[in-house]
Amino acid sequence: MIVSVTKKIILFSLLLLVAIPLYAQTNDIQRAKVLEVIKEEKSVILEEFSKGGIESLNQALSAEIIDGAEKGKQIKLENDYIKLEKGDVFFVEKGELDGQEIYSVKERDRQIPILLLLLMVSKDFDLSCH
Repeated sequence: MIVSVTKKIILFSLLLLVAIPLYAQTNDIQRAKVLEVIKEEKSVILEEFSKGGIESLNQALSAEIIDGAEKGKQIKLENDYIKLEKGDVFFVEKGELDGQEIYSVKERDRQIPILLLLLMVSKDFDLSCH
């Protein structure tokens, strides 16, 4: 019973690995790599709602699109979502604001670590369908 549930979890996870890039293709989301952290500063927000406020990290980044229609394009963007460092690969969404292209950080690219984890787990189980 446990092996059957584990097989289903592994197969579902593998489907997600395929679905994420497919979703990204339909929503103008591409993978990018941080070339440089141009500026990084901390600020305190929501002081009026929380004693001492909440610390927020803001970054100005230079990145290169590494797949999709704009592969090779270098972009600059602001990030207040997750801390990124030089060399990090992440998903970026292209949008438009007042007639100008804007890019926003969506999420860190975790496809390779997830795949490695699945491979480590799956080698302990027989994944053949009986």
